Amino acid sequence: MIAGFHQLIGTGISKFIFFSIPIHAIPGAKAADTGKYIKVIIKDCTSEENRIKFMDGWHHLQVLGKEKYHQDIANLSAKEKLDYVNGLDKYIPIGNDKDQSDLAISAFQKINQLTLKGYFTSEIGATRALRYDPIPGNFRSIIPYKKGDKVWAFIN
Repeated sequence: MIAGFHQLIGTGISKFIFFSIPIHAIPGAKAADTGKYIKVIIKDCTSEENRIKFMDGWHHLQVLGKEKYHQDIANLSAKEKLDYVNGLDKYIPIGNDKDQSDLAISAFQKINQLTLKGYFTSEIGATRALRYDPIPGNFRSIIPYKKGDKVWAFIN
């Protein structure tokens, strides 16, 4: 496991992700505990090679943010975070910085994808942000599974 993984993923990303789904009339990504979801996916469902690339990219995302704002990106104001992530789309790496910048952009995209997936599959996202029809039953986020049981299918 990469040194500092739990702090880096658990705290830093949880503070950073709220920009994707901020709090308005309904609770946002932070209230849905999307940072915890991201941590589990990266830690338990990602290969070691991809986890290392992700961590390198997350580190470089922070470096780029510190260069621009002189502080940790997790501690930026809401406006600064929004300006920062909007600027990532326009960021063009120069010279030797290209590989690290590509990792940073890739990590940002992964964080954004996991934030959206984690939020909209959470109880808050599924029942309050989306149109939710509880038929044939209510929302159950944890369904007991016994070894040998068939997995649940979801048909859209």
